[in-house]
Amino acid sequence: MQLLFVALGQDIRNLMTLVFYICGAWFLSCGLLFHFGKEKIPLLSYGVVLMATIAGVWYFLYVQPMQLLRIFITNFGCGLMLALVCLKINYGAIKSGVDRVIYWVYLAFAFSFFAASAFAMSFYFRFGFSFLDATDYWVHLHFSFFFFVVALSILLIISILTEDIEDLRLDRDRDALTMILNRRGFFGRSQLVMKQYGHSNAVCLLLVDLDNFKRVNDSYSHAVGDAVLAEVGRVIQATIRNTDIAGRIGGEEFAILLPHTDVDGGYELAERLRKSLMTIRLPDLPDGYIITASIGLAHRRFNDTLEVLLARADFLLYEAKRAGKNRVMLLRNI
Repeated sequence: MQLLFVALGQDIRNLMTLVFYICGAWFLSCGLLFHFGKEKIPLLSYGVVLMATIAGVWYFLYVQPMQLLRIFITNFGCGLMLALVCLKINYGAIKSGVDRVIYWVYLAFAFSFFAASAFAMSFYFRFGFSFLDATDYWVHLHFSFFFFVVALSILLIISILTEDIEDLRLDRDRDALTMILNRRGFFGRSQLVMKQYGHSNAVCLLLVDLDNFKRVNDSYSHAVGDAVLAEVGRVIQATIRNTDIAGRIGGEEFAILLPHTDVDGGYELAERLRKSLMTIRLPDLPDGYIITASIGLAHRRFNDTLEVLLARADFLLYEAKRAGKNRVMLLRNI
């Protein structure tokens, strides 16, 4: 700005430069709020700080020219805008390690503006109101800005790439029809959870198989069958907890891992799911058509692996089928 608008005169160049400088802090603040999931910008508080900073710069440029106070107001206003963002962000809700680093670097950047304001005041006692000879001040100011801008840029790029990779991984592990995990995703997540729980036996596994599903496909078309599966996926998501892991591991077969759940808790959830499935109504199915499912429930014993739990739940699932379907089958002694 200083080089491009020489013909406009020094005052205009200084004003335009400082306005762009202040607006840069505004856009950075808005960008960080969006990055951390804040969809609405608090325009009242941020707008007041932005306009007050610009007004102060204008006043001490045209009404009562004073370079020291222009520098002080500019840095203090920018620092205040950046600091307000940190008050709006819930640090405890930040899960990504990269985003936590971004938060602290950004906070340090905000305080660097306050430090620049204090630094400017210290130079007043050495140089008075003229900063033409304050070379050390400008060197420190530009170096700190360069460091923080580059650091934030690199961290934001890493964060965005990490989020994109996570989205791709979720797409890979998600069943496109039911919107829960596919077989690969279910087994991958479940193995990790089983390792996290170590030797704890407070883990249950449900195997859910829709009853007479082939009849739906044969009588009403595969499109209707897909609609049923999609609705089953929705019901499962609405029934389980955030800590539970659900996946479609076969055509009409679903698996649900219930960490930190004893056999009574597992049975209660399985019954709630079975009854919820019976409430599904679709316009392409005849009135009164009821979707039912047989469920095998296995609870962890003696440090069972995921494969052992699956084998036991599969046995109990077929026991439920042989017993008449539309029921939860568990044996507390196996």
